[in-house]
Order: sequence, then structure tokens, then C-alpha cells
Amino acid sequence: MKILVAADGSAHSNEAIDLLGRLRLPEHTQIEVLSVLEHPAVYAGSHGIRDRVTSVIEGQQRQAAETAVAETRQRLAESHVDVASTIRDGHPAEEILKRAESIAADLIIAGSRGLSALDRFLLGSTTERLLKHAHCDVLISRPVTPSATVSPSDRLRVMVAYDGSPGADAAIDALTRLPIGPQAEVRLVTVLSVLKSFRMDILQHLSAEWALEKETAGKVALDAAAKLEEAGYDRVQVRIEESDDVADHLIHLSETWPADILMTGANGHSKIEQFLLGSVSTRLTRHAPCAVWLTRTRDSQN
Repeated sequence: MKILVAADGSAHSNEAIDLLGRLRLPEHTQIEVLSVLEHPAVYAGSHGIRDRVTSVIEGQQRQAAETAVAETRQRLAESHVDVASTIRDGHPAEEILKRAESIAADLIIAGSRGLSALDRFLLGSTTERLLKHAHCDVLISRPVTPSATVSPSDRLRVMVAYDGSPGADAAIDALTRLPIGPQAEVRLVTVLSVLKSFRMDILQHLSAEWALEKETAGKVALDAAAKLEEAGYDRVQVRIEESDDVADHLIHLSETWPADILMTGANGHSKIEQFLLGSVSTRLTRHAPCAVWLTRTRDSQN
């Protein structure tokens, strides 16, 4: 397994590194820590002043990047032996994507936001591009609140948003490849969409198609749970839920359980979602209170 860790020294980046430290990874996993230096744009002052200011800023950025990389390697080396590092110049998202492709990474791990002021209020633009354009899985982490803080010895709580799509099956496959079974609790959640406007849900529940859809969803979810149990997971729960807003319901469940990681496929069943990052996936990555692991099928990674 090859993992690319984007490190910038921010709280979100540090949380991603802590989460990686809690994952038990397969033997011979290769980890590379990457920090990207983005050239500053300085417009004020004369040409000479701009050059001097730019030089100072770039020096500070490089020093911060070297510190972030060194600290990240030190933290990961305690549990993962094979840890490399590199510092690159350019646009963060582009460099991360290029490096992930060049090393054939299976997973990119990054914080949900960086250090900029705007990123404190929005899902970072770098993160958005990673989610949309990466050819591999992407794990986006967020800093946890003090009340939700857990120790590394606690069981990981993983919620899988499972709809039977190839992307959702990729989440199951990703978990089976991780030897964390005894250290994790897994909950598979299938949320069936209902139409509540004009009481259409009453007619929907009375139809034979709805009964068949619910029965099929339950069987498919149980089959996925069986795969995880065969891989060593002993606490796999299956829940079939109903809601007129699938994404909102999943976010609510990840809050009330609460989950450490919410896994979701990059694409759902709809034709539109075959071309774009699915609307449910987008909302989960933007608003879920926990880390979000976006999984892709092997075909989409090649």
C-alpha cells in the first residue's frame, strides 16, 4: 500500500497525521510525506522591494515546510518504518495530484483546510481539487473537539455510507485490506430516499417496488458486512434507514454515534454522478463532523 500524506503544519494537517497513526496498515506500506511551497504574490513596492519581500517569505515558507515534514516523519516513524519525504514548489493541489500519480498512490491523506484565512471558513480549495481529481482514495481529516478527543488505544469508529454502488464496494474493499479489525467498530448505513412532499411517502411505502427495494438493500448490506467479518471485523452493524435527505441524515448519524471516519464512494448510482463527484459525497466531505474517506473503484484509479 502506498500513502501520500500532505503536510503543511496546520491543525487540520496534524489531525490527519494523528488519524493515520491510529490506523493499522498492511506490512510493507510505503508512506511519503509531501509539503508544497506556493510562491507568494507580492504586488506592493518597487521591483527591488518586491524581490526582497518575496525572498523573505519564501525562506520562511521553506523553513516551515521543512519543520512540518520533519515533525510528521518523526511522528509516523514510531508506528510506520518506511516513511519518505519531499518538498516541492508549485500549486499545492497540482503538486499533490502529480506526486500521487507518479508514485501510484493508493491513498492521499490531507487536512480539510490549510493555513489561509479563507480556508478557516470554507472547505479548502486544495481539498476540493483533491476530492474531484485524484485517481485514488482520499482521506480528509478535521480537528476534533475536546469532548470528542480519543486516545490512540480506543477503537476506531468507522461508518460506511453503503448504497451497493461500485464506489461503496470500494470502501468495503479498502477496509478488508486494512488489518484493523479488532481495533475498529464498523457501522454500515444504507439510507433509502423517500419523497415526503405531498405525503408521497405513504404511497411509496405501500408499493411492491418499495418493499422489494428495501429487502434488496438489506441483503446487499448484509453481504458487505459478511465480507468485513471474514476480514476480521467483529463489530459490524447494519442499519437500513429512510430519509428525504440522504446526506443530511448520514451527517446526523455520524454525529450521534459518533464516528471517527465516514467512508463514502466517490460516485453513486445516478448517471450524473458518473461524471461528477456525487452530490451526497460532496456534502459529506464539506459538512461531516469527522474525517471523510472518499473511495474510488480500482478502474477509476487506473
